[in-house]
Amino acid sequence: MARYDQLYDERLHVLIGHDSWRTTSAPFPTAPYWHRDCPDCPYSAYCEAQLDSRDDVSLVRFTSFDQQLLLREHGIETRARLARLDPDRAREARNKALNPLEPHQPEELLGRSIDKLDDLIYRARAHERGSSLRIVTPEEMGCATADVEVDVDMESYDDATYLWGASVTVNAHTEGVVAGYHAFVDWEYLDHQSEAMIFARFWKWLNALRHACQAQGRTFAAYCFWAQAEDGAMNRAVSPPLVNGPTIEELTTFRHQDPAQWIDLHDVAKRQLQTEGPLGLKQLAMAAGFRWRDANPSGEASILWYEQATGEDVDVAHAARERLMAYNEDDCRATKALRDWLNGPARSLPHRDDHL
Repeated sequence: MARYDQLYDERLHVLIGHDSWRTTSAPFPTAPYWHRDCPDCPYSAYCEAQLDSRDDVSLVRFTSFDQQLLLREHGIETRARLARLDPDRAREARNKALNPLEPHQPEELLGRSIDKLDDLIYRARAHERGSSLRIVTPEEMGCATADVEVDVDMESYDDATYLWGASVTVNAHTEGVVAGYHAFVDWEYLDHQSEAMIFARFWKWLNALRHACQAQGRTFAAYCFWAQAEDGAMNRAVSPPLVNGPTIEELTTFRHQDPAQWIDLHDVAKRQLQTEGPLGLKQLAMAAGFRWRDANPSGEASILWYEQATGEDVDVAHAARERLMAYNEDDCRATKALRDWLNGPARSLPHRDDHL
């Protein structure tokens, strides 16, 4: 209980100090460091600005408090200092026997205690470079292309998918294939049956494209970002099996075609790109120069939009539906922009092992 009382008093002191800081010119009551709970904190903007001004090492994404303590103990207090450590030496340290009587480099000591220290070094390097970095050679960069390409994205609410969207790119004329955005959506009551019917319509359309390409000797590929989500929605839609719809066996065959016809852009990107931290579509597509039309493009925001789109206010519902459709189309176009970037400009990015 004595320890509890001590911690309680410390936290109460901090809260009182925060109140004074907000209402008077009192100093900020804590010395900030960045951690995974910071984005939801009302003081995060203040703390982040303070940390960024001194390039604090805690800003390297996904570091724990214990890791930050170890880094500071060895004089690694900034991202710039961390970025200049040797990732090869850090990797070798994991299984290297050290002589306690000899001097050792920081990487050799830290690498024994910090799992994947090299990952932290690379994230710090991406920040220092101000861009993503290559993991592979320029020749190995890129994403598979096809005569007909379909970028796919879905929108879900409460674990049920109400919209499948697709943007078609035609690189070689194929009879019966129309370029542009195509949407399969239902704004009525959302349950498993409606989810299954929406997917069945989408799959019938997608399968017709595949067959048209096959009949005319054209190659076909469909792309998504983070296939686990789309694959899960597909599997859910066909369980139990649909009448006159695809079976789980058909979907499995589609997802394992050789050459691939279902390509996960997230999987492609993570093998080729080193980022400062996040490896999401928004971050990567924006790095590729793509911009969403919506001022607040996010999956979290789309949940509110769907609730508005299915609400009783007709005008609000119409506007929300238009917003969701535009957002979904932009998500599809974003994967296309990412593919084009990987197949071109991204090849000139610095390599993560290049010296700073």
